[in-house]
Amino acid sequence: AEYDEEYYVEQLSETNNLDEAYAVLSEAEKNHPLDIGFIVELILVSAKKRDLEVAQEKLLKLWRLIGLEMGENLLLMLLGMLIQKDDLQQIREIEYNLDPKEINNPDLLIMFGLINAMNYNFQLAVKYLNRALKKEELPQNIEALMHIMLTIYEAEKYELMFEVWIDNFKTLNQLVDQYGLKKIPLVSTLRFLLINSFGFESDKKFDSKN
Repeated sequence: AEYDEEYYVEQLSETNNLDEAYAVLSEAEKNHPLDIGFIVELILVSAKKRDLEVAQEKLLKLWRLIGLEMGENLLLMLLGMLIQKDDLQQIREIEYNLDPKEINNPDLLIMFGLINAMNYNFQLAVKYLNRALKKEELPQNIEALMHIMLTIYEAEKYELMFEVWIDNFKTLNQLVDQYGLKKIPLVSTLRFLLINSFGFESDKKFDSKN
C-alpha cells in the first residue's frame, strides 16, 4: 500500500463529511483489506449512506474473517439484509458455523428462530426461541416472537407450541403484562383457556406457582 493505516486514520479525523469519510475508508480498506477497524467503519458509514450493497458485502467479509467475534449487533444487521434479499443459502452457511450456546442477544436468537420457523424446522426454531426467552433481558421483538409461535400453531404443532408456553410460563406472562394482551394474542388465548379450565375466578391468581 502507498499509505499506512495511520495516514487514513488521520484523514478520517480531519473530516465530518459522510461522503469524504466513505471515500477515505473505501481506499483504506482496499489498501489494507485485513484491517478489521477499517472494515467495521466502512460498514457503518455505508449503512448511514444507505449503500446497503457495500454494507452487506463488507459484513459478509467480516463474518468470514472473524465469525461471531464481529459482534452480535453486526451479525443481526447482516442477517436482516440477507433476509430482505431472501438469501437463504448464506443464512444457512452462517447458522451452520454458529453454536447457539455462544449467542447471548435475545433478538438474534429470535431471528434464528424466525428463520427456522419459516423453513418449517420447528424443533430448531423452538430451541432458539426457548434460549431467547430464558435470557434475563426480555426479548424486545414481540412481533417476531409471535410470528414464530403463530407459524408453529398454523402448522398444527399444538403440543410443541404448548410446551414452549409451559416451559416459559413466567417469562411469557411477564411479556403479556408488560406489552398487553393485544400484543401477544396467542399467549393470552392459551392463558384464557387454562384460567377457565382450572376454574380460576380471575387471572390475578393465575401465576407460575398455581
